[in-house]
Amino acid sequence: MGQDSEEQGAELYDALKTILGTIVVLYSPLSLLSLASLLRTPAHEAGQTLDGLHSILDLPKDQSRPIRLHHPSFRDFLLDENRCHDSRFLVDEKKAHESLADFCIQLMSKGLREDICLLHSSGTLAKDVTPESVRQCLPMELQYACLYWFQHLQKSETRLQDNGQVHIFLRNHFLHWLEATILMKTSEAVLALISLDSVDRSSGLAGSTGRGLGRGQLAGGLGQGRALACYSATQCDIGPSFFNLLLDP
Repeated sequence: MGQDSEEQGAELYDALKTILGTIVVLYSPLSLLSLASLLRTPAHEAGQTLDGLHSILDLPKDQSRPIRLHHPSFRDFLLDENRCHDSRFLVDEKKAHESLADFCIQLMSKGLREDICLLHSSGTLAKDVTPESVRQCLPMELQYACLYWFQHLQKSETRLQDNGQVHIFLRNHFLHWLEATILMKTSEAVLALISLDSVDRSSGLAGSTGRGLGRGQLAGGLGQGRALACYSATQCDIGPSFFNLLLDP
């Protein structure tokens, strides 16, 4: 009985640390519903985990409204091992970003698809798609993932490599992701590709073979993808004919 209680306590602390760690490294606040969806956990469980933290978190009764920290300094406290001496709550910032990047990529891989807003017509312009239509086909957690996955990846200092998670995502879903960012009327896709393409030169990271990204399959795809993203951002043509533009394998 005592052992079961200890295990349940450990699971509770792990869940709390995961959710708190996510909240403090988010680039934009998410609601409980969106946060739970991103972390692939039932909303009622996430709510129960955070229920006793009203003194440090603004937890709206409306679970579709964003959760916010009452005091921004609490974020700094959880990330600082010199101040937070309880390992159950101390957040490893790089690991938190790595975990969040992984959740974002998984969510996009599952949620993005061709012609996600069912426009069914060639030559539709992003400006002609209403915000309400975008919200219906791209829930807030999916929008968040599309906008910020690469920033979390950079902060995690993950080593990119050919045929790794990022390579596979871009190979399978690049056009779907690009379409989503255009629907959201943002240039984040271009900025993300520039950032990813330069990660080897700016930080010295290399693939698993020890070679720089500049000589791998991933780098070639990023270069072509950046050119296509720049073109699409200027044209903003997001009809089905958009998917006739294919990257070389």
